[in-house]
Amino acid sequence: MRKTPAADDGRFDDDSSLFFATLCTVLLRSDTLRDVGLMNPNFLFYYEDYDLCQRIRDGGYGIRLVPESKTFHKVERVTRDSTASSSFWVTYGRSYGVFSRFHRRHWWMSGPMHAGYVMARSFYEGGAESLSNFRKGFREGKR
Repeated sequence: MRKTPAADDGRFDDDSSLFFATLCTVLLRSDTLRDVGLMNPNFLFYYEDYDLCQRIRDGGYGIRLVPESKTFHKVERVTRDSTASSSFWVTYGRSYGVFSRFHRRHWWMSGPMHAGYVMARSFYEGGAESLSNFRKGFREGKR
């Protein structure tokens, strides 16, 4: 995924292959989805787009940046307003646990370093209670 808060200065004008794309910005071929499957219903938010992108690549398909396309996406209320709520951190942890269970070989997103990052983030943004809620959700997602 490529993004910038700055004005378009031409940095993304080349057609290129991507590792990941946020699903709010993509068009998908129906034959690709028939082959790799739809979005995993075990995710409510976070990791659902990374999961689908991984399955698309594993299925032998590519993800391309089309520079002529333009997307404007406002940050969703789930992530903007909810980081103080306990349910946000439980759900985030659950999604991370589910992703870790299904994609163990992708250590950069499912291993100890990333787990440390998201646990530190939950503690920073919501204190010990948020960290506890994240860990509770993570345990649920790993089952």
